[in-house]
Amino acid sequence: MKRREVLKYAASAVVGAPLLSTVLFGSTSIPDSIINAYKPVFFSPEQLSLVKSISDTILPKTDSPSASAVGVPEKIDSMISNTMPENEKMNYLIRFEKLENHISALSNGKDFSSLSDVEKLELLNNINDASSEEMKWAIWDLKGRTVDYYRKTLVIATEFLNYLPVPGYYDPCISLQETGGKAWAI
Repeated sequence: MKRREVLKYAASAVVGAPLLSTVLFGSTSIPDSIINAYKPVFFSPEQLSLVKSISDTILPKTDSPSASAVGVPEKIDSMISNTMPENEKMNYLIRFEKLENHISALSNGKDFSSLSDVEKLELLNNINDASSEEMKWAIWDLKGRTVDYYRKTLVIATEFLNYLPVPGYYDPCISLQETGGKAWAI
């Protein structure tokens, strides 16, 4: 490897490290500039926008941040791209495109993000209750990833859940009151 190539890769690592660490491992606060600068690697930009809208419908902003505010859609995109084998990626993308078309049909061609919060929730519940098994699995997978990655972001784990970075004694049979009313982060 030539010196110029080494310098090019080193510069890429220095520039990309903050974005990669926030997207993959969470952060106490992910600046909007970083989230907006994220370039999808698995989904198209339009598909990532749909993932953001769906994840924010699943986990909207309340007393805790919304799913997109802590980088969950970007993490979903990154994790699918980096952890799935190629044939599974293609199957996932085909299933997601079918879900995308199904959502478009149910919303009469309207963009999902332009629907009201009530309409979004009704549409997702309709898919969950009345759609084909394939559509149910597609939405369940997206829900599961959204909730899982949300719980594992640093800000949610440390500020909204019980978090013990070095575990001690484990007692599986305790009441929620004994933990201060919060579930465990991990």
